[in-house]
This record gives sequence, structure tokens and C-alpha cells, in this order.
Amino acid sequence: MRRNQSQAEEKSKVKISVFYALLSLTLIAGLIVFYINNIIASNNLSIETNQLKGDLNEVMQTNDFLMTEMEKLSSFERIKLVAGERLDMVYSDSVIDEGKVIILKKSDIESN
Repeated sequence: MRRNQSQAEEKSKVKISVFYALLSLTLIAGLIVFYINNIIASNNLSIETNQLKGDLNEVMQTNDFLMTEMEKLSSFERIKLVAGERLDMVYSDSVIDEGKVIILKKSDIESN
């Protein structure tokens, strides 16, 4: 009788040991899957970061080019040339042309 009882205890210990072994293997497999998933996610983020850095460099180069173009197009010499060609405007060093008389009414001065 004791022998049957001890055999039953041994079988239950074996069953418990198999249960814990399967539980441990399942846990380890889950951790491995989680670890691999994190590595893949990290690699994807790294790829996206590199692409964004490339896009940022492109935008900065375009911005520099456009700033240079803006400075070139807004230079005084170019504005003077376009004003002369398209609008028939002439640049004068002084505001008052000699030989012309400017007449102002007193009412025009007081209203300002």
C-alpha cells in the first residue's frame, strides 16, 4: 500500500515537473518572440530615422538654394534694372531735380 502511495506521489511530481517544464518553455518562447519583435521594430525605426534625415538634408539644401535666389532677385541692381525695363522708371541720386520748382500749398502741409 505504501508502495502504491509512493508511486502515485512520484507520478504527480513527474506530472507537475512536466507542467512546469512546458510552462517554462512557453514563457521562454514568448520572451524570444518579444525580443525579436523589439529588434525588428528598432530596425524599422532606424530605417525611418535615416530616411527622415535624408529628407531633412534635401529640404535644407532647397531652402539654401531658395534663399540665395531670393537674395539675388531682391538685389538693388536687379530691381533697378527691372524697374527701368518694365516700368520705365529711372533712378535718381537726388530727390529734387534741379531746374524744377515745387510749389506746396499751406493747406496741404497743415493737413498732414
